[in-house]
Amino acid sequence: MISEIEISSFFETLSVSLFSGVPCSHLQPLIDYAAASPTFTMAANEGDAVAFAAGSWLGGQHAAVFMQNSGLGNAVSPLTSLTRTFQIPVLGFISLRGEPDTIDEPQHALMGEITGDLLKSMCIDYADLASDQHDLTAYIESIIQRRRDRKDFFFITRKGTFTSSTGVTTERLSSKTVTIAGRHGTIDSMTRVAALESILASIPQTAALIATTGFTARELYTLQDRAANFYMVGSMGCASSLALGIALAQPERKVIVLDGDGALLMRAGNLAMIGNRSPKNLLHIVLQNGQHESTGGQITTAPSFDFTGAAIAAGYSQVYFIHSRAEITAALGNWFTQPACCFMTIPIIAGTIAKLGRPTISPPDIALRFREYFTKTANG
Repeated sequence: MISEIEISSFFETLSVSLFSGVPCSHLQPLIDYAAASPTFTMAANEGDAVAFAAGSWLGGQHAAVFMQNSGLGNAVSPLTSLTRTFQIPVLGFISLRGEPDTIDEPQHALMGEITGDLLKSMCIDYADLASDQHDLTAYIESIIQRRRDRKDFFFITRKGTFTSSTGVTTERLSSKTVTIAGRHGTIDSMTRVAALESILASIPQTAALIATTGFTARELYTLQDRAANFYMVGSMGCASSLALGIALAQPERKVIVLDGDGALLMRAGNLAMIGNRSPKNLLHIVLQNGQHESTGGQITTAPSFDFTGAAIAAGYSQVYFIHSRAEITAALGNWFTQPACCFMTIPIIAGTIAKLGRPTISPPDIALRFREYFTKTANG
């Protein structure tokens, strides 16, 4: 079995400084080690743990992800349309539940048979750690090489791979004073483009903008391409967990995520992830038009969902409901002078630019440009 000392040495050698994941009893010793660190972020689901780790890399740090194989399905989208598409290397550990010829719960049977094949089908390199294996160091050079090649690497682990632990309990939740602004009043008719123009006019060039997939990313690119912009494609709903990873990797830098109502509803658990960590340098904006506009205007369930109330309940410290472009400017000015974990709901109407562009930079180059700019400017 692999001891806690060996685990610590392994992560230190690989400069892994951030951790995220979803629990599994087979991974308890590993997760307990990570949870003892202030850099551990409990994820709402496995996919958002992957997106968090991708954001950590964009912020210049390395993260490790933990999950049970039954939750690997939740991670398929970011593994195939985020880390693969942008060539962002992520290190992960997957417990093998439902291993053939063992007794386990019935819901694990199929995934136990296909875990390795599923990773292969996603073109993810992996190693199968046996429970009697005592050495992680044999894989360090391979992982470093895959980082250079900007490829994911995962371990499949079994019960008993790691020495048992006594368990770790961490507590980050505490009472907070929440600043709430403007849940009532007349709302001006504002397009997403108008909102983006106001945001761009109110922020410094060094602030990161993470734009959700669809028209938001395309409009941001068309209005103003910046090295500090990250344009999501695919992995719908993961923009906010990606931004959380960036914000925690670079706590001195301002990070703004431009979310959509449909995207956020797809992974609303991200609200709790962000509220639990409450990074003061993260601003989460949801542009709410009640539509999946870039796919034809299909309705979302946003009209029956109170984003502002959900952000308050999740633990954000500043919460705004925006009525006009002037309020966007004022709220951003307040956030930059008094930073706190912040959420803004901006109601918008449908409509986009007549000649809407698409990024001409490839996703891997977007990711590398962002990482190099963000880490360079962060370091002076």
